[in-house]
Amino acid sequence: HEFDGRLPDWSREGIALMVYFLKQERTAAQKFNALNRAQEFERNYLLAQIDSDLFWIETAELPFTNPAYYTSFQGLDPHVYITRDYAPLDERMRAFTTYAQNVPRAVSQIRANLRTPMPRTFIEIGRIGFGGLASFLEKDVPKVFQSVQDTNLQTQFSAANKEAVVA
Repeated sequence: HEFDGRLPDWSREGIALMVYFLKQERTAAQKFNALNRAQEFERNYLLAQIDSDLFWIETAELPFTNPAYYTSFQGLDPHVYITRDYAPLDERMRAFTTYAQNVPRAVSQIRANLRTPMPRTFIEIGRIGFGGLASFLEKDVPKVFQSVQDTNLQTQFSAANKEAVVA
């Protein structure tokens, strides 16, 4: 659970580092030879995924042109802390609180990345996605964690969640 609550570095520098990392990993994966059929499939799958990620970041420039990049399951969506029973509720609440504390920084990076003008449909996607997330954080998430008895944790959660909603 070392990554619980953490969000990607969506700064321009962070995205550039991700591109560098993907290219390094692609080069390393291409060096695997003399593989059996299953291993070759796995390597080719990895290469295809890396190529897809690079296409969407570098060619399509998705982080800079489309808000949906940030509202997907790989983005700001906190569903793992809410819907997956991977740990006791208080532990998931701690992880969510860390997530919520990281949302304002992430939103600042997202705002800096998205270029305008953008198509009206993308604006609508952003409005629905970010608006829906804010509403979910404000109205639904507190209900999930209301049974946690730790007063200190509840206080930390409430403050972090309010900041995330405002962001």
